[in-house]
Amino acid sequence: MTSSSSPPPDASALLALLDRFAAIGATAAGGVTRLCGSAEDGQARALFRSVAQAAGARVTIDEVGNQFALFPLAQGAAPAVMMGSHLDTQMRAGRFDGTLGVATALCVGEALLQARRQGAGFNADFIAVNWTNEEGARFRPSLLGSGTYAGSFTPDYALTRCDDQGVSLGAALDAIGSLGTDLPPPAPACYLELHIEQGSVLEEAKARIGIVTGNWSALKLEALFLGEQAHTGPTPMARRRDALLGAAYAIAGIRAVAERWPGDVHTAVARLLVEPNSANVVPARVSLAVEVRARSNE
Repeated sequence: MTSSSSPPPDASALLALLDRFAAIGATAAGGVTRLCGSAEDGQARALFRSVAQAAGARVTIDEVGNQFALFPLAQGAAPAVMMGSHLDTQMRAGRFDGTLGVATALCVGEALLQARRQGAGFNADFIAVNWTNEEGARFRPSLLGSGTYAGSFTPDYALTRCDDQGVSLGAALDAIGSLGTDLPPPAPACYLELHIEQGSVLEEAKARIGIVTGNWSALKLEALFLGEQAHTGPTPMARRRDALLGAAYAIAGIRAVAERWPGDVHTAVARLLVEPNSANVVPARVSLAVEVRARSNE
């Protein structure tokens, strides 16, 4: 993509930029909470734009809020190399999750554009990207921004997903000024995402970096259990139709699936909504978010 004369990105600049992002939605324990479409997400998006524009990039926002920072490197029409990740987070998330990939992409773009100004030649442009709702902590499913870009979702589907309060993704993005109208860039010639491991395999192996050579298949389901609301005092045990009890058996069964194929299957039930969610009322309705990941999709 470039001649050997282009300098590496400045590590101190990357660390400083990571600190700036980490200050947005910072928690007392050193993490961050920056849910998609929140005021904090809007602040992080504004920082993305200002840093990219100051470095010489042109920033666009597509109709589902994906941010693209185009660093013009090649002469005339050329393919693009894309790099990035996401700035939205889970509740009380780690400060590097997603942000590392976005901040690194911005620093790489700035370094490449500086090299071009100093005479380096390129045969491709560079794009830094911030994907919308990659985490799925507020709006489900996850990967709405990148999924729309890849053609897995329609923009209308993505924008009409609602959070637990009934607020749609479209309304949330509009509220923070991130509901764009720009066309997304064409598919890149290649895409790179730098990401923390979020596990312990590399650390235990005393390895500093790993290259992804494959992905686990993932199946995500919403399961609903229906019972009958009743008072926990006078209602006999034999007469109760407890939705939460049925859900509990299901949770144990889902865990058993992973234990049947250790190392090849991961399962989780990490989200549970109980109604009416009162201490002295038999649950009438329970919904579960079920996730199954496997080395193979067989």
